[in-house]
Amino acid sequence: MSATQALVPLLLDAALKGALLFAAAAVASLLLRRRPAAVRHAVWAGALAGQVALPLLARVTPAWHVPLPESLAWL
Repeated sequence: MSATQALVPLLLDAALKGALLFAAAAVASLLLRRRPAAVRHAVWAGALAGQVALPLLARVTPAWHVPLPESLAWL
């Protein structure tokens, strides 16, 4: 397995988890719309820091085993 083939699943996993993280931040930001902007900024900054940390933490977090369509089976 080449380095690129080993990196693709890690990045896909981080992208999926990151999308969920940003969705949670968006919901939290909506719920905090009456709070000061600094609070909403902290939520978004935390989501961004979490997205950056996801590839590094991929070894610790549980893996997702999502079946892929035939056209993406090479991943």
